[in-house]
Amino acid sequence: MIAQGTLQCFGLMIKKTEKLGELIQKESLLSDIDKAISEFMR
Repeated sequence: MIAQGTLQCFGLMIKKTEKLGELIQKESLLSDIDKAISEFMR
């Protein structure tokens, strides 16, 4: 439940930074987020 809320928050952050043209390495960021959530869920 906490992880889902965190993912939603990151999703909003990614959309906002893309809209502002400030997101440089989206795939790297998504990978890091995925790894962090996986580690958190252990």
